Amino acid sequence: MKESKSETKRTSTLPFFGRGGSHEIVIKPITFGAFNKLPFIKKDEISELETFAQYKAAIFECTDISIEEFGNFRAPDFNQLGSDIQVFINTPSNLLTGHEINGETYSFELLFTFKNEIDEEFTRIRFQVPTVGHCEKLAGILDPIEREEFMFRVVCNLEKQDLDLMAMNDYLAIKPQVSNFFTQSAAFFPKATAKR
Repeated sequence: MKESKSETKRTSTLPFFGRGGSHEIVIKPITFGAFNKLPFIKKDEISELETFAQYKAAIFECTDISIEEFGNFRAPDFNQLGSDIQVFINTPSNLLTGHEINGETYSFELLFTFKNEIDEEFTRIRFQVPTVGHCEKLAGILDPIEREEFMFRVVCNLEKQDLDLMAMNDYLAIKPQVSNFFTQSAAFFPKATAKR
């Protein structure tokens, strides 16, 4: 994954840790797939030990910090970097760039472009109108997380492995638009009750 805009580069300034005379650490975006593999990410409430494990995993995923360097962190370094990463990866890309997205936006330039395993580059997402088959399949999906992911993949015309490569920042920017678009574009398949 590469950044499309240089102004989106994020750093964290650590109070004690430094390398090469600098206390700044570059924070890289995390993909949708890697985010969902972070420890305890699906839990609503996590303990201090679980928070530590989640921050540690995010630090290794979003920076170039080595295991040896991590072992030399002071507690304030760990807390600062973990907190900065959490804020960055949970910020939609449109907020990072100051771009406003309204309910009428159905095409999105990705802030963090990516290539899939067949070297297909994704730079823009254009919403696709779901088919009757998609609506039927959605009706059979009961798990809310699976429903959300299915709608996102259908509307954005992405395979699961492609969605896993998308930056969380871009996912979070597009996500609010997906449900609305799916509902509007599939509205011509209204629920009806058979009467005799």
